[in-house]
Amino acid sequence: MKVHSGWLAIGLLIFAVMACSTSTTSSGPISEGHMAKDNNGEPGDSTNTFAPGDHTVHCLVKLSDPKEGMRIKFAWTIVDAGDQKNEKLKD
Repeated sequence: MKVHSGWLAIGLLIFAVMACSTSTTSSGPISEGHMAKDNNGEPGDSTNTFAPGDHTVHCLVKLSDPKEGMRIKFAWTIVDAGDQKNEKLKD
């Protein structure tokens, strides 16, 4: 299965937006989040679009009340990429 990083990034962005907007309380653990292009291994400019050649993407989140031992889980999911829809790639 060949997946272009641009489609993967779009799926992650949708996941991050949903995670920010569907927290169980009004003071959920994620206060904001965004995607960013790579800048030599560090997060670069914020964006919501990626090119197929963007092999590294960054997802940044700000926690509203971080606590020691808190665990965060990201699920990389193809939301809609041609024939592939709602496929989990990796946790």
